[in-house]
Amino acid sequence: MKEWDKKESIPPKPNSYEPTQGDSTSPLKEKKDRVIEVLEMIATDMKNDAKRFDGQPFNGKIVAEYFGCQGAAIAALAKIIKTILENK
Repeated sequence: MKEWDKKESIPPKPNSYEPTQGDSTSPLKEKKDRVIEVLEMIATDMKNDAKRFDGQPFNGKIVAEYFGCQGAAIAALAKIIKTILENK
């Protein structure tokens, strides 16, 4: 299971995204921090996958496993993009 799958999903869209004056933990900031955290996890995981698959034999099992890793990363990125667009 990928690291970003282990964490809770990105929080739902709050009613207001405008930070209040003096509020350092606004919903917008928390969501932005979570998105950045997930993006960093995806990047790290993809880097580790590239190292893990480097030099492996090119057979159906390895290719399927690698495609599964790629698909999970793409799904996570799509979820982040959807969240960003919903909050615009």
